[in-house]
Amino acid sequence: MSDKKKVVSVPVQSINNVADEIFSITLQNQYIASHAHSGQFINVSVPQVNGILWRRPFGIHRTNADAGTFDIVFKVIGRGTKALKQTKTGDELDIIGPLGNHFSYPSDLKEAIMVAGGLGIAPFPLLIQDTKDKSIQHTLFYGAKSKDQFCSLDFFNTSVHDLHLTTEDGSIGEQGLITDSLERYLKGLNTMEGKYIYVCGPTPLLSRVKLLAHQYNIRAQVSVETIMACGFGACMGCPVPLEKPTEDGRKYLLACKDGPVFNMEDIIIDE
Repeated sequence: MSDKKKVVSVPVQSINNVADEIFSITLQNQYIASHAHSGQFINVSVPQVNGILWRRPFGIHRTNADAGTFDIVFKVIGRGTKALKQTKTGDELDIIGPLGNHFSYPSDLKEAIMVAGGLGIAPFPLLIQDTKDKSIQHTLFYGAKSKDQFCSLDFFNTSVHDLHLTTEDGSIGEQGLITDSLERYLKGLNTMEGKYIYVCGPTPLLSRVKLLAHQYNIRAQVSVETIMACGFGACMGCPVPLEKPTEDGRKYLLACKDGPVFNMEDIIIDE
């Protein structure tokens, strides 16, 4: 592991409840704030929990290079995130980062079509930051179970050209699945030239988007949410199956080391 990806102790600047059982933590580290890109993550040693051996990965949500800070978001689900929820301003977290690769932006990119399900929204504020100097359109399809599950809506309302929201219960936006809204959008486009899909979310969402990308002949990149352990390829615990073996015969790549971002057509997505 290079010095740029070493274990560091970072101070907590703030922690906020941004949605139903979803929290945002702002951390201080100038290197990550200045060098992280959309899709990369940090591995956090969860504080004050006995019996949790492995670190927990969290995607980098946004950065502020001027302030030397960056944000992560997480939903309280198990023991690790319940403990992380207790973090207070002034605490320090033991982390490794930035880890993994990131979304790429081809020279012919004219429209970034972002597709997020639930906490799959995590990398997209940083994608918008990454491409702020490019003359492209940002379109976001963002789905959740209900209106209280959305986060960073104030940011997206002012930062994207076209925002599509769906909820399963119809409490905000369109009722239904975000992929139905995406399909109607793709069907109405005159050309796919210069358009790329960037997607992150649960496996059923990724599977459906892969089918749509193939059907409408649009290129797509995916940030997978595979469970990770070490975060840098030592434990071999986060395999991603490939559609075709690599030149050296590998049938799998590692989400943490080779990803978490992949060209969608290159990987198998099993529901």
